[in-house]
Amino acid sequence: MEIFNVIITPIVLCFSLPDCVDNIIDFVHEHTKYVDGVWSVLDYATFECFDQYGDATYGTPNGKMDISHKTVDGKLEKSFINFINFHKYHPNWKPKDNGGNEIIIILIIYKMLEIIK
Repeated sequence: MEIFNVIITPIVLCFSLPDCVDNIIDFVHEHTKYVDGVWSVLDYATFECFDQYGDATYGTPNGKMDISHKTVDGKLEKSFINFINFHKYHPNWKPKDNGGNEIIIILIIYKMLEIIK
């Protein structure tokens, strides 16, 4: 299967990628943000965009649910929950938008309720 993937991937990319290049470039151009000490990253990776791209279905309070840029299946929120592990080891880091802070508060309340049970 791995040998098959090595052979078929370049073929697929040669025929399907040219049709998508404009969309990929537009997406990267619209969502790239400069971060000191890191350089350029997509704004989704900074976890400062919950208010703009958050999905209330997955716990983002007051998410606008911009359908055109919303992540699939709450991927932004799920990634943030995994990122909280990072926060445990780097306690001085704070999210810069209210959506991230509110998700942390919701998770703390949930954890406290689980302990009470």
